[in-house]
Amino acid sequence: PKSLFLQFQRVANIYFLFIAVIVCMPFSTKRWQSKVFPYLLVLAWTALKDLYEDMQRRKDDRMENTRSCWRFNWELKEFEPIAWRLVKPGDFVCTLCDEAFPADLLVLSAADGHAF
Repeated sequence: PKSLFLQFQRVANIYFLFIAVIVCMPFSTKRWQSKVFPYLLVLAWTALKDLYEDMQRRKDDRMENTRSCWRFNWELKEFEPIAWRLVKPGDFVCTLCDEAFPADLLVLSAADGHAF
């Protein structure tokens, strides 16, 4: 449903839908199968492509969210490794030089004194 909604945001798909409807009318001299089936095939192919891309994106997101970072544990008074998906607002996170880190972090301090 969402894929079809996005496909009909394109003018070309609306145009071909209009052509397919006209061909299905009794006054049309063309066979409706020659226009409707290719149109449905294009819509189905695009929906399957979108589904494949969404599945790949979900797999990549899941893999990215299992990476670990160092979060400060206030009870133990030390940093502990934790998965990115478990980082919550208000957590203190330590990142090392050239290390990837979870998005949406506020830099409080840097080792060399520069924080941008």
